[in-house]
Amino acid sequence: MLSGLRTWAAYSVGYIVLALTSSQTTAQSERWIDTQTGWTYLYGGTSTQVNNLTASGQRIFQIERTGSNAYDVIGVTNSGVYQVTGSTVSYSQTSASLTTLINTGRRIVDLEPYANGATENYAAITVPNSGASAVSGWGWLARVSAQDIVDWMNNSNPALRLTDLDVYTLNGQKYYSAVAVENTGSQTQGWWYYFNITAQEVTDALTMNDARLIDLEVDTPPTIGTPARFTVVMVSSNPGGGWWYPSLSSSQVDALLNQNGARLTCMERYTDAFGSTRFAVAMVDNANAETRRVRDIIAGQMSNGTYGFKVKQVGGPVIASLNEDFAYEPASMIKILHGAYAIDRCAAGLDNLNNTLLNDDTCNPNECPVNSPGSCNSTVETVEQVLRRMLRVSDNNSTLEIANRYGVTNLNNFAASYGLTNTRLNHTLGCLACGGPYVFNSFSARDAVDFYEMIADGTFFNQTWTDTLFSIMNNYDELGNSRLTPIINQEAALTNLTPSELASFKDAFNAANKGGSYTCGAQRWRTEGGWASIPFKSAGPIPFVFTREYTLAAFIDNTTSSNADEIYNDFWELIRLPLREALATWDAACGPIAVTDQPDNTSAALGGTAQFDLVVSGTTFGATYQWQRLNGAQWVNLSDIANRYSGTQTTNLTISNVVADDARSYRCVVSNGCSSTNSQSATLTIATPCLADLTGDGILNFFDVSAFLNAFSSHDPIADFNNDGIYNFFDVSAFLSAFSDGCP
Repeated sequence: MLSGLRTWAAYSVGYIVLALTSSQTTAQSERWIDTQTGWTYLYGGTSTQVNNLTASGQRIFQIERTGSNAYDVIGVTNSGVYQVTGSTVSYSQTSASLTTLINTGRRIVDLEPYANGATENYAAITVPNSGASAVSGWGWLARVSAQDIVDWMNNSNPALRLTDLDVYTLNGQKYYSAVAVENTGSQTQGWWYYFNITAQEVTDALTMNDARLIDLEVDTPPTIGTPARFTVVMVSSNPGGGWWYPSLSSSQVDALLNQNGARLTCMERYTDAFGSTRFAVAMVDNANAETRRVRDIIAGQMSNGTYGFKVKQVGGPVIASLNEDFAYEPASMIKILHGAYAIDRCAAGLDNLNNTLLNDDTCNPNECPVNSPGSCNSTVETVEQVLRRMLRVSDNNSTLEIANRYGVTNLNNFAASYGLTNTRLNHTLGCLACGGPYVFNSFSARDAVDFYEMIADGTFFNQTWTDTLFSIMNNYDELGNSRLTPIINQEAALTNLTPSELASFKDAFNAANKGGSYTCGAQRWRTEGGWASIPFKSAGPIPFVFTREYTLAAFIDNTTSSNADEIYNDFWELIRLPLREALATWDAACGPIAVTDQPDNTSAALGGTAQFDLVVSGTTFGATYQWQRLNGAQWVNLSDIANRYSGTQTTNLTISNVVADDARSYRCVVSNGCSSTNSQSATLTIATPCLADLTGDGILNFFDVSAFLNAFSSHDPIADFNNDGIYNFFDVSAFLSAFSDGCP
């Protein structure tokens, strides 16, 4: 035996393979982690179909044989955390051929034994036991009892952890097969296994252990009055959604995958007591973070019914999506089809919003219009007025007028011509036949989002007509929205935006929406669809506002939950993330502003000129400046006054014709909309006049003496130094005294 090879006891009725590598990893993470990925599943596919999936980039990790050359399989896209190089699906293996395959350095990740006469054959998925897919030790058993497996687990040294269990019948005898890996080092994981327990016991064990199923087998098939019993393996749960269901039809499997935003990790086919094919399945979350957030909000509100949503950037990525292809009863939400078609006719010159029609009933917006005898306040209105009634107050009578004007067949054909396969009018809006045979109208979140995107991106008509349609609808720009505004305010509170910035953001934001609802006894349908234009702000020295548009839809179909109306709040939750991102750009585009060169103290003579200036840095685009002076203990704003103050709202303040009262402190308040700061204060002092400087050059010399003598001889008032109106010796003496004192 090779040095260092770990050995485990082999049973005479089974087979065991041993391996030792230097790499350590947690085996088969595709069965329990919830990192989002592409994935696939197939009911009863042939080996060729399974191999084609592998060739297309899928890695099959579970295979269940359902008949001759027929397999149920599950796979994940072979990339990222799920990538395994060299994974292979092998069919019709004998124990000898499988052992030969394993001896080439491979290990089993999924084993499917089945009877072939008196012996076993196997379908098996194997991977190289090297590199990233290597485990430090592993083994397998077949044709053993449950107790054999228990003994194997209890007596193994080092400790093992089961990764695959199968139950099969050979010559009328029930047997088990098992695959295990060493549960040491970095491979260590909490795990549990149970034989032949009820569905409720499986659920209880998952709850008790906070665990997730990685293998699921029907141990005892159901009979009339006795449900199926299961053998399972579970591991410590990864955060995120996980579900399991013991008895579903294939269509129910598909529906729950879409409802949960999940992918399959285990799938076991069996036949119930009435001969119907059923599936026991386990699922894990396969949605992105934003989808999970909104889904969990709605799931916490709904006790039953079907729900879903989608939000997408126009011309860009999907932000969140759940159950987007479910065809639901849209109620009045589908009136956007009527509205867009009417605008399309007007844009094509085939109708005009100012054309008139007779609106038979303007009193009863919520009634079934085909059941109302006579009319109420019948009036002639323009097409635009009728559209406004239909899209704002959801008037069913106005909707019927539009449907009759253009024809329901044309409305349906319009939707179909743009590939909206789940969009169809089958009955008159407002006329849900509660409790009777009924053909629902139909819409889907995908169709609704695509429809609004085609309105927004110009597919149907140009921007002018798009703006016209959104202005006719309930829109944020005109009406605001009591459900949306709190979300904007909540997200803005997480930033440093000022009230004026937030007001500017709201002014630049717009949205339009159309909802719908039906109620029949306890049954409820609630829907909403719409568009939002969200302003973002660029970074850089000159920030500018640009918009990104989003289209969104949400629905609750056929629920009895009293919280059904919460879908209207949940609808606007769909743009919380884009709103958060947009508000962050406004926050980042408006950083702090600072005074980097403060105004200096200065002096000026009476009648002279004084100037204060400063230099600012930071986010200076759009900055405002306000000079103030200190009056007592209060700072008072200055305004430009001819021949007195100029530049009071710039970085340079000039005071002209200085008077004694100007001897005060001055400062500038600097703001850029998101921050504000005050400069340091600077003081203006009144300079003492230099009386002998008659030339005004600030220097006392011969020229000042000459100027005095000339003024004295001509009796110029500037020579009357003692201000007595007489030019004599005393003026000469006063001049000479001032001259000898010098200038300050």
